[in-house]
Amino acid sequence: MNKLYNELPKDERDELEGTYLVGDALANQFFNGNWSASVELMTENYYSCKDLIEFIEEDGDAWNGFFDNSFFAELGNSTVKLN
Repeated sequence: MNKLYNELPKDERDELEGTYLVGDALANQFFNGNWSASVELMTENYYSCKDLIEFIEEDGDAWNGFFDNSFFAELGNSTVKLN
């Protein structure tokens, strides 16, 4: 089960940013340039690159090509496991 589809606690949601799910928050964090904290969050919570790819593909229009192949190549070289 992909935990990135879990809902955020109510106090962590942001209607203005459209952040309602764990994956929304993680993608926003990467998008805003907080790479090390994002990788740390993925590692601590066992979110895989595969989970993030699935989440981004499902919500692809919202990210306008930000998460491209080079992003995932760099992420794969980080401490995040691929499965």
